[in-house]
Amino acid sequence: MIIKVHQDVTKQAGKYMWGLTIRQLGGAAGMVITFGFLITGFFVLHLPQILLFMMTGILLLPCLVFGFFKILRMPFERFCKLFKRYLKLKGMHTYKTERLRRFTRNDFKQKTK
Repeated sequence: MIIKVHQDVTKQAGKYMWGLTIRQLGGAAGMVITFGFLITGFFVLHLPQILLFMMTGILLLPCLVFGFFKILRMPFERFCKLFKRYLKLKGMHTYKTERLRRFTRNDFKQKTK
């Protein structure tokens, strides 16, 4: 009997409960708590709907972004860190400039006899 295993098993995310990773479980827990606040504020505290939905949107955004979003198979915060570093280093070039000679306008003028 032959069992094929991927060479890099460490890149596979472990599943813990209901097929979700710890990151996704945390995001789902945050969403459940946020909806609990929404329901409590609406039915128990009788808060205005516009206030409740604004608070819900503000609380749900981090739960969704950090729990479920991946960009280029990277977690959102790692992508943001790399993108920030890219924007900071945007002016740098990939070639080396140590051996480049700087020319002036006089170098290109034709010499007259």
